[in-house]
Amino acid sequence: MSRLSQVADACRLGCGSAAQNLPSNIQHPISNIQHPISATLAHTANERGYALYLVLLVLTVAAILFSVTLTRTSQVNVQSIRVLQKLQAQLLAESGVERLEDFFNGGDGHDISWETDGLDETFEGYGSIHLACKRFGAYSRFVSTGKRLTVERTVSGLAGRDVPEALEPVLTLTGSIGGLVLAEGSTMDGDVVLHHGAVKRDNNRNVIRGYGEWTRHEAAPALPLDTKPLDDFMAECRELLSAAPRDSAAIGGNLVLNHENDTLLNRHPLVVLGDCEVQKVNRSEGLVVATGTVRITNNTKCRGIAFVCNQLDIAGGTTEHCAFFSPASVHIESGNHGSQFFSTDSLVVATSARLRSPGLLVSRRRPRPDSTLSGGVTIAEGVQLRGTVISYSDSTKVSATRSQGMAVQIGKGTDIEGCVITDGDLDIQDVSIRGSVYARTISTVRNKLPAKNWLFGCRLRAPDAGSVFPLLGEKPVQVRLAVGR
Repeated sequence: MSRLSQVADACRLGCGSAAQNLPSNIQHPISNIQHPISATLAHTANERGYALYLVLLVLTVAAILFSVTLTRTSQVNVQSIRVLQKLQAQLLAESGVERLEDFFNGGDGHDISWETDGLDETFEGYGSIHLACKRFGAYSRFVSTGKRLTVERTVSGLAGRDVPEALEPVLTLTGSIGGLVLAEGSTMDGDVVLHHGAVKRDNNRNVIRGYGEWTRHEAAPALPLDTKPLDDFMAECRELLSAAPRDSAAIGGNLVLNHENDTLLNRHPLVVLGDCEVQKVNRSEGLVVATGTVRITNNTKCRGIAFVCNQLDIAGGTTEHCAFFSPASVHIESGNHGSQFFSTDSLVVATSARLRSPGLLVSRRRPRPDSTLSGGVTIAEGVQLRGTVISYSDSTKVSATRSQGMAVQIGKGTDIEGCVITDGDLDIQDVSIRGSVYARTISTVRNKLPAKNWLFGCRLRAPDAGSVFPLLGEKPVQVRLAVGR
């Protein structure tokens, strides 16, 4: 064995003995050390799990919010489309009213009295219009329905017209008596039409300076409109009265019409062989023909019904868009009425009564055997009237020897928004009229002295551009919806 090998063996033997001589409770320090890499890996795994939970939670919430957003967006789109279709249907319905106006003005060969049970017009790929129109007194009842896909909108009511051009002056006197006197503070705001003569103030010596700028001299017709539609309506009413006793479905005896039995209005007409008292009625359309008296009392509330009777008693209540006809004298004692009243005799409006738009009073005066004319319109003091007053004779060519009496008499303190029209004489003092006065002469008595074409304490102003006038007169016609006020 070489020397080097011996030394190596000796070293191995020494180390082994040294290790054997160490205490038994001492362990190698490396065995007690936990490796740092394994601890780091465990901590990172925990963090990654929590982060994944957060990511999943955020994605879930985002998905829910996105779903809700899509749902709400879809609902908004549906609602927007629905609103658009409603607007389009409304515009189609309003186009039907314009179509009605075109017919009233002569479109397609029609005239101002045009009627139809139903007219349909379709616009390819867009929508349709259904139009129905029936004459109702001096107005027309109409329904215009616009349809866009499955959406419908309706415009309905009474159709009147604008004030005819002939009634634009505040005062027209058709009689041959010349001149006009404004006395005791009377004022006028608008044009005046006279047969001849000057306009003076307070006495016959003082001519109003510049009156020629707003006064026209011309021979105006006795009436500014054609009364044939009024004559036709009243003739139709008289025919209904004469035919009533022959109606096989007529109700024999008196009837109280109220909301419990207003289904009777499904009959057209509802004929009552006796009196008819009207209470609260829910129906808004119908025709009642009574051979006796129709009574409107404080309990009455009705709309859109036509009443034809031999006697009419208006003692209160509320009526709107109704039409009443009686060949006898009619007294409107009280109540609130946005309705039309027709008589072939006189019409009397008491102080406690109020007429709202589209109020209408029509008296067709007729000759008596004693060569006098019966009928006319009398309005008591302090009445508020919103509408039109028309009083005319059976024939405008009344004999000069016939005593006509007063065609229209208006009490002091009365306030009128509308037109007063007659082919006879008018008695007014201390009244306010925003509209038009059309008469043969103004004939009144002041301080026990008669006066012709004198206005005492009156205020006359031009008609309101939005006034609703009956469907009478010349074209052009601008349709206006008659809304009760």
